[in-house]
Amino acid sequence: LSKMLSAQGGGQSMRWTTAKQIATWSANEGQAEANVDPIERIRLEELARVAQMHVEEVGGLEVSGAQGVVVTAVTPLTEEAVAVSLDPSSAPEGVFQHLPGQHLTIRAMIDGEDVRRSYSISSVPGDERLQVGVKRLPGGAFSTFAVTRLRAGDTLEVIPPVGDFTVDPNPADASHRVAIVAGSGITPVLSQVAATLQTSPSARWTVVFGNRDAGSIMFLDELEG
Repeated sequence: LSKMLSAQGGGQSMRWTTAKQIATWSANEGQAEANVDPIERIRLEELARVAQMHVEEVGGLEVSGAQGVVVTAVTPLTEEAVAVSLDPSSAPEGVFQHLPGQHLTIRAMIDGEDVRRSYSISSVPGDERLQVGVKRLPGGAFSTFAVTRLRAGDTLEVIPPVGDFTVDPNPADASHRVAIVAGSGITPVLSQVAATLQTSPSARWTVVFGNRDAGSIMFLDELEG
């Protein structure tokens, strides 16, 4: 996704390119990642979908409003994944309000490179923290940085949440939803499940969750709880 962005105004705003360019970039990246296993390929395809979503939302206009947010915890989930907790309290009120299933874009300078990546929010709306799950990918600049070098007390630039892959919980909701996910795809669904069940005791979820093995399951404690 970062390769589809061009910094403007001293890095305070970004311009998204067209959906056609993103599709071309995604195809090229897919060829470069031919050695990635099927579960990780699903995640890469989801990132391409996220890029498309961003283009549709901003219509090619400038995206601004990145906020400096302090990392409060980097919690190991597996050998290759961490949960990154962020404190949004320094941002103007309401900037980081979100619906379950939305994602945010994180920016960091890594070894002199301006890196931006989008990650789904795993925490529920109203939580004092923002939390995202990051799984290390082969050659992934930000994911490798997050798993191996990111620490509590560091500051990241974060663009407020966006996205249409959401649910809007309400107390009268008695629906039964089904989610089929793999690997780190559990992240937005975790927020959706938790928010829905907190709001409506009558709601139900069935989650079919695929992973390579038990040691690669992200957010296992939350799911078992």
